[in-house]
Amino acid sequence: MPMIRNGLLAITACLLAAMPALAQDTRVLDAFETTGAWEADASTDVTSTIRTVPGREGQALRLDFDFNGRAGYAFAAREIDLTLPDNYEISFWVRGVGPSNTFEVKFTDAENENVWWRQITRYDFPDDWTLFTIKRRQVTKAWGPGEDPVLREAARMEFVVVAAEGGSGHIEIDQLTLRELPPEPAVPLRPLASATSEAEGFGAVNAVDGDPSTVWRTADGGFQNLTLDLGYEREFGGLTLRWQDDGWADRYRVDISNDGRDWTFLTQVDYGDGGTDWLRLPETSARYIQLQLIDGMPLYGLAEVEIEPLAFGADQTAFITAVASESRRGLYPRGFHGEQPYWTLVGVDGGGESGLMGEDGAIELRRGGPSIEPFLLEDGRLTTWADVNITQGLRDDDLPMPWVQWQANDLTLKIDSFADGTPENSRLFGRYALTNTSNRARTVTLALMARPYQVNGPKQFLAVPGGVGPIVQVDWTGGELVLNDDTRVRPLVMPDAVAASLFASGADPHSLLTRPDRRQPVDERLVESDDGLMAGALFYEVTLQPGETRQFGWMLPMAGTPDPLPVTGSVEAALDAVEDRVAADWRAKI
Repeated sequence: MPMIRNGLLAITACLLAAMPALAQDTRVLDAFETTGAWEADASTDVTSTIRTVPGREGQALRLDFDFNGRAGYAFAAREIDLTLPDNYEISFWVRGVGPSNTFEVKFTDAENENVWWRQITRYDFPDDWTLFTIKRRQVTKAWGPGEDPVLREAARMEFVVVAAEGGSGHIEIDQLTLRELPPEPAVPLRPLASATSEAEGFGAVNAVDGDPSTVWRTADGGFQNLTLDLGYEREFGGLTLRWQDDGWADRYRVDISNDGRDWTFLTQVDYGDGGTDWLRLPETSARYIQLQLIDGMPLYGLAEVEIEPLAFGADQTAFITAVASESRRGLYPRGFHGEQPYWTLVGVDGGGESGLMGEDGAIELRRGGPSIEPFLLEDGRLTTWADVNITQGLRDDDLPMPWVQWQANDLTLKIDSFADGTPENSRLFGRYALTNTSNRARTVTLALMARPYQVNGPKQFLAVPGGVGPIVQVDWTGGELVLNDDTRVRPLVMPDAVAASLFASGADPHSLLTRPDRRQPVDERLVESDDGLMAGALFYEVTLQPGETRQFGWMLPMAGTPDPLPVTGSVEAALDAVEDRVAADWRAKI
């Protein structure tokens, strides 16, 4: 077997050596030391000007624009004699000030009839100089009579700002370059792996051999490196790391390089929890990948490092869909499993902000936003929507006040949602009634998770695309669970504990809810921030006698300053008073 493995490694090394060398041919198309070749223009009623300003290197081009309250576009353009190789990237440095608008880089042929572009909608121009790279595959045909969809030559180039939010602002461009890239093989080659240490019989090659039953295991703990040589500059959208049960890293980082000498930081995980780590790394390109293990188990064990395609990290929704496909059913909403979820709008008469209630009991907190999803825990066992019998209905069968009921293991959980107020002053409610239908006492935990997923599924569109509803911050203040600074969930019963987690540290229900050590007392402030995929949770632990029901709930101000809740002796009475009033109002209107 060692002879076979060594032979395979030798063949792989020969194939890598035969690959085209990393392209070094970078050509400066415009250094922007002057703007004489450029001209500014705009659509009717939109103003634009260009000028030279200090750049990242020397001078830069500045395009000022003002949409003057109108739709339209502003652009800077120049003639250019550009012949493109078979594979390439076009890069420039950009920064800007202004509202979120559509950014387009356009290329036109000599006849000015065929147009290709790289278009990014809702682009927020960075405050600091940021490298903007366009790959060959990202340049698409915009319009024109020509049959060839591929950009091969261009006679004119434009930087265009198209109104989305509109407003006024400016963008600055510096160091426009073209770099020829080697052709990519039809099938990616298996990487070569090297490490700072290897236990005997557990070499670094095991981490990239496509066999999860083999393991790279270190001979020592502490700081260790695993370096992958992909053989050529390869594009990818993320990494999947499959750790051994007794060998994960709590802290590690990922760096990339094109020459194996100069490294660029990509991402870092500070609270790893083992198992499988999915890392979203959108639009990444490198020949070398280095995994730096900083701290963790006494010895590290990594079964597999999988280099994911670009589609894996295309956006957060695509990423979570890929993660859900590998996860236990019920840990992610059914929409991420390719199923069509059904939902009901929850709002007040006359429109305004609204929520959605899904068929499985999750409640979306605002249009396109995150949701609150229930889970049950008993004796360490997690119960999700996929583990129960579910029924749905409306109050009195016809009022726009939906409910969902779970039944499983002699427990019943009824979830109601309704909205109160006017379009200018409205609030959304979630109500949970947990009943023990068995003949014995039960100690059960109801966990209400704030999750970065809309009730509206990834393949559906309701004013905004469905899928991920980002949570970039969770803040437990002692009385409110604040999401993204503007979504303030007020529990009507004080929870017994709270928790929050970054995605990379385990924000799925099993990781966050089933480990008591991740819970925090409610009298302590809890603030966590992430890139949009984090989660939080409120825990209610109750002991229910046979036939006993306990109720919990929350209120979310959606608009304005809603009226205070009725003063009563119990949360049940307060919710009954509001819900009965809302039902009476709807009955009078219907």
